[in-house]
Amino acid sequence: MPTALELVDEYLSYNDLSPQTEKNYKRSAMKFGGVNMDKLSYKGIIAILEKKFPDNANSRASLLNIAIIATKHRHDLNDRLINYRIKLREEIDTHRKSKLHQDLETLPTYEHLITELDKASGLKYVINYLLINLGFRVGDFKMQYKLRKGEIPDSKDMNFIYLNPKTKQFTLYINKYKTSGTYGKKVLKIKSPRLMEEFRKLNLKDNDYLISKKDGEIPSPSYLTDTLQKLTIDNLGETRIYKIVVKHMIDEKDFDGIKELSSSRGTSIETIMSSYNLYAGGKKMPENAEDSE
Repeated sequence: MPTALELVDEYLSYNDLSPQTEKNYKRSAMKFGGVNMDKLSYKGIIAILEKKFPDNANSRASLLNIAIIATKHRHDLNDRLINYRIKLREEIDTHRKSKLHQDLETLPTYEHLITELDKASGLKYVINYLLINLGFRVGDFKMQYKLRKGEIPDSKDMNFIYLNPKTKQFTLYINKYKTSGTYGKKVLKIKSPRLMEEFRKLNLKDNDYLISKKDGEIPSPSYLTDTLQKLTIDNLGETRIYKIVVKHMIDEKDFDGIKELSSSRGTSIETIMSSYNLYAGGKKMPENAEDSE
């Protein structure tokens, strides 16, 4: 009676995938519980997908990938699931374009972001500065302040921020982020008098977290998400801010800026232009933007 988890474990044993991908596959496989995958019909699998994630096609697609892995030996069923995946991807693409078009019509301008950033102070300024200028994701803010550069450990699970008191330059050591398995560790340097001024208002001590819980414990992913949602300009959140910045760079034909954002965030230019480019929703880009180098 093979379960999805057992079949995924077998698949992983002869496929060289990253530790994070293996973890994600196993987590998804567990959503099938102890069901005998050899007994499940096509309709049964689709029913599980729709029950688990009725309103989230992306999550259904992730779980469908597990079903495809677990039914490789059942060729007819496997072919039907692969065909369903094609249709599901079309649904996801249609929804993505619709959301981009909606955001294009409703999101504030880049100029508005900068005006509101100038009004911010303290932690709100620091967070929004990093979102706008470096394209930070929520998880990137799992960050600890280090007073001495020589004491920054070689970590895979924590990011660090160091301010050189002589050069007044920030160095950000980004070790733990969404695409670290692809792009590796990043070291980002920033020199901004205003950022330094606002950062010092935080009065962080050595080993304090940039975003800290009251008890000083490591902030959980949910705590980071909730805190950032409250502190981002107009409660926009990191994704919408990133879309606004990308649109501004396209409008200004600043493709070097897009390359820099791609590097600092750890996101391919292809992904930026398909998932964060508001013009990908169907509205034409500014004249000559497509041809700019």
